[in-house]
Amino acid sequence: MAYSNGDGFALDLDDKFSCPLCLDGKKQPYPLTDRGNQWAFQWPWRYHVARGRIHFEPTDGGEPVGMQLAAGSIERKVNDYNRKAGANYHL
Repeated sequence: MAYSNGDGFALDLDDKFSCPLCLDGKKQPYPLTDRGNQWAFQWPWRYHVARGRIHFEPTDGGEPVGMQLAAGSIERKVNDYNRKAGANYHL
């Protein structure tokens, strides 16, 4: 998902992981590791939805991220995708 202010995020809907791709319009490094015969993406955050907001926490057990996102428009896009693809994803 991307926002007009230049922020962009990747969300793993199955496992509830997230990664900031751009913050304040600045590209963020992708945490990739080479495991010999494959590349692994290390998700820096986990997320959960409460009271219509997406909340983030670091996967390393640190303090919650001081950022929240409105979930409504993202939930609508996920629901639209589910209808078109016959899928059952949830934010």
